[in-house]
Amino acid sequence: DRITQKHFVEKMVIFCGTVFVIALLITVFQINVESFNVDMKYAQYGNPIWFLVFPILFGVVILLISDAISKLKVLNTAISTLGYHSMAIMYLHVPILYLLRSAIQGDAIVQQVFKAMVALLLSCIVSIIFNRFSLTRILFLSGDISKLKDYLRGKNGTKGE
Repeated sequence: DRITQKHFVEKMVIFCGTVFVIALLITVFQINVESFNVDMKYAQYGNPIWFLVFPILFGVVILLISDAISKLKVLNTAISTLGYHSMAIMYLHVPILYLLRSAIQGDAIVQQVFKAMVALLLSCIVSIIFNRFSLTRILFLSGDISKLKDYLRGKNGTKGE
């Protein structure tokens, strides 16, 4: 128990220290003491030190947050479910949001969050439905044309499913 507490305190110190350094650097860049401009299109990466430091700092923060989330069962399950259905979410959320545009009017944050939640929910429902049938799973979720050929030949699944 003592080792777990010590480990937790160490992680919190690293997390808080990293967030503090990020906040400090952002403040320095905001008051124009130092500049940090990156334009990858024209291969202008600015100061190479900052170009390396920021991804490392944000990477540490993301790793610590993901470690904390992995210990929270409900949140871990919810994020894992979204990850499992991410392909359907990626392709379906835009048309769903387009359809919701006229149904739910307004640009307030509440309407935007509600539209996002509805788009996520409907995308996940479609993904669940597509996963239930071999043909829709192969056509829309696998991306492997050889599976479709096998399906059409009657291998690895039945056509009448």
